[in-house]
Amino acid sequence: MAAVYLLLSVAGFTSMSLMVKVSERKVRSARGLVCAMFLFASAVVLCMLLLSPSRPELGARLPLLGAGAGVSSVLAFACTSYAIRRGHFGFAVTFANASFLLSVLFSVLVWNKPLGWLGCAGLLLVLLGLVALSGNDGKKAGGAHASKLLWLGAVWASFLLSGVCQVCQASATRLPAEEYDSTFFLLIQYAVGGLLLLPGAIRNREFERPAVLFGMAAAVSSIFGTFFIMRALCRLPESLVFPVCLCAPILISVLLSFAFFKEPVRARGGLGVALGVAGLVLLSVIGG
Repeated sequence: MAAVYLLLSVAGFTSMSLMVKVSERKVRSARGLVCAMFLFASAVVLCMLLLSPSRPELGARLPLLGAGAGVSSVLAFACTSYAIRRGHFGFAVTFANASFLLSVLFSVLVWNKPLGWLGCAGLLLVLLGLVALSGNDGKKAGGAHASKLLWLGAVWASFLLSGVCQVCQASATRLPAEEYDSTFFLLIQYAVGGLLLLPGAIRNREFERPAVLFGMAAAVSSIFGTFFIMRALCRLPESLVFPVCLCAPILISVLLSFAFFKEPVRARGGLGVALGVAGLVLLSVIGG
């Protein structure tokens, strides 16, 4: 059943990535779309929570972890967006998605989770695949004269903050059963993230119709992916869950973009897909 949760999470995040891809030419503000996604997701999760028959005795730790995940995910989005505008598109996205290294390192150092040489090899292959994919489109964004120091700071901040979000998610699943409720965790994460983005989105009038509609559609996919990643974390090691759930959607999206959007996949991109798949297969064999 754990493998099914993993596949369902990948399906959710892949559909969310494709939703964002389709919205590129129709949505003016990425912040408006993400804010709409967070707010609509929090409303949906609230309905799920109210309809749930179970009422666990929640302590203070779960809300704090949910708030930490919400704040870190929004700040990571802001840093990644800045890095994309001011520098190399592929490298900025790659650094953000390579954040699974932090959650894996945290699980090894704090929770004494064994990794082994084969696990290290699988993570390295996935990381090399991401690096290769970062140069597939050759896109650069933003001003060439932007401060390199600020750009590097934004890239590393997005890497660290994305890792913090994953650590919060993994830590929540390790709470005692009477303190843990994945639905309540998601409610806090989405609500805090949406409220942080809301003032800027309102001030700049970024709630346009396409942004709201695509945000609502992406919210459903995000809930689906995040809900099942939390389920998978209860049964599988972080060294398998986060690399698969963060990187498999990228690999699948590249192939789907080639098949349906007719976007070229260069030799470097093909190498990245091959390395990523090899790394994920190796991690799946070890984690399974």
